[in-house]
Amino acid sequence: MRSKGYARPGVVHGVALAHRRNPWRPVIALVAALSVLTAALPVSATATSTPQIHLLEQEVVPDRPFTAAADADAPNGPIPIPKIIRSRVYHTYYDMTTELQDLAAAHPDIAKLSSLGKSIGGRDLWVMRITNFATLDAGNGTADNGSEGGRWTAYIDGGHHGNEQLGMELAILMIHYLLDDYGGDPLATRFVDAYDIWVTPMVNPDGNVKDNRENNNNIDLNRNYDFEWTDESNHGSGPFSEPESRANGAGMAALDFDFYLSYHTGVDEILLPWAYTTDLAPDDEMYVTVGGILTNLTGIPAVRTGSGLYVATGSSMDYAYGALGAPASTIEVDSTQWRWLTAQAVEDRLSEEFEASVWFLEHIAELRARLSVSAWSLSGGSGRDLHLSLDVENLGYGTPNGTTVTVGSTTGVRIVDVEGNATIPAKGTSVLNMTLVTSHTGRVPLEINITYRELQVNSSRNVTTLLTLELVIPQGSAVIIGGLPLAIAVLIASVVAVVLLVLRRRSRRL
Repeated sequence: MRSKGYARPGVVHGVALAHRRNPWRPVIALVAALSVLTAALPVSATATSTPQIHLLEQEVVPDRPFTAAADADAPNGPIPIPKIIRSRVYHTYYDMTTELQDLAAAHPDIAKLSSLGKSIGGRDLWVMRITNFATLDAGNGTADNGSEGGRWTAYIDGGHHGNEQLGMELAILMIHYLLDDYGGDPLATRFVDAYDIWVTPMVNPDGNVKDNRENNNNIDLNRNYDFEWTDESNHGSGPFSEPESRANGAGMAALDFDFYLSYHTGVDEILLPWAYTTDLAPDDEMYVTVGGILTNLTGIPAVRTGSGLYVATGSSMDYAYGALGAPASTIEVDSTQWRWLTAQAVEDRLSEEFEASVWFLEHIAELRARLSVSAWSLSGGSGRDLHLSLDVENLGYGTPNGTTVTVGSTTGVRIVDVEGNATIPAKGTSVLNMTLVTSHTGRVPLEINITYRELQVNSSRNVTTLLTLELVIPQGSAVIIGGLPLAIAVLIASVVAVVLLVLRRRSRRL
């Protein structure tokens, strides 16, 4: 006989008590009633659709116009030779001064001559600024010191060594090319209108007057710059101990410049960083690529200075690149030092170096990493997570340093899980995938910042590719009943059912 304590509830001697009612029947009845009500009431819902993204604007900060040459690996045809290059007479400091003053007076709208400072002998270090001042003064371009966005800024100098005459001549040649051919030569016109070019043709006027390599203190000015300076016999008492190198360095540092080019003589080579060491420069891959293009174009060998020529500490090229973060090069234009006259026409001596100089200016935008978004796509994820893909193209020969992707001023949207090759290869494209987490629906304005250093050297400036986008995020398929979502209505009904059940049990006990 089975004990009473083991009897199954609702069962007596194996017979079910069919007359007992299910206590959850009121809940079931209410939910069923709600279902009927749902079918009867008007229903509103936002139709489910695919999230969309639209690019409204793309810009680079600081802004410089990007104009790549049609064919970076080949010459664009013969470059016209300015009148000065046909002369067989070299300049002295004094006739150069008169000539620069006359040029500035003849071209007041595109040239301004000023002095960076004085040499030990009291001679001016002249610098010619060449740009379209009419559009500059109208607010389209750089500020007085070249520090605002809008125009590519180049700094060119020559004559660090007073007896290296042809280096000075090439700097003067570049001034004549830009001024004399403005309005006639399309490339020279574009340089003047879209660039801000500063040329200091004679850094060492005392050495030029005395036919000395060094300045009046017998210091090699191209060993006196404040980057990897070494204490050697003719390097000065310290970095920038000499007024000439100090003035030229200050003139460079005052500009937010984009490229530095220095002219020397001694050999016929295009020199690349580093000069102070045989170690490879951080942007060696870019320099070697550019050097190869120039060698194919001009026939001039391009070499790493420290390993291909000799180690030179405290140089202006390394200062421009290592301390100020700009792409930099030196062109050694000829093996001949000081002479008053040349039996060979100067145009024959400097035509290849002139062509290399023009190539540098024409491709200034590509002497760095330059990121642009060429394609984008958006797809739905889980919840409010959206998958965004950006095709990021590098238009330059450089490799970006430390690329990050962040949301700009948009609130309620954040980026997580950025994947892909953030080191976008030179002249290549990488796909960056990321997740957008947002609480918004509908049309959502969005700013995305792709920030990077434009060169691998750590002193290079930060650049941001700024994307202004619009997200279109559907509200989903949540059914609305009488102004309330279905889930909320079911929750309320369930609470009401439980309350009714409790009240029913209490009334039965009474």
